[in-house]
Amino acid sequence: MRRMLGRKGDLMRRARVNQQCDDERKRLNACPKVRPPQHVYDALVSIGFNVGAGAICPSTMVSYINRQQ
Repeated sequence: MRRMLGRKGDLMRRARVNQQCDDERKRLNACPKVRPPQHVYDALVSIGFNVGAGAICPSTMVSYINRQQ
């Protein structure tokens, strides 16, 4: 089935993944009250994409970021 979709199907899948990443980033930006360093923010986005913003926002990790620990 994948081969039948060809390049257009691959591009559509990539566009969906990019849109999901952008949506998750927007939701995650509301979590920390302070701006974390870039490498911490990258980790937050990565974990948030896997578990969801609803699970990461009330997490201990975000509370540590907010306390700047």
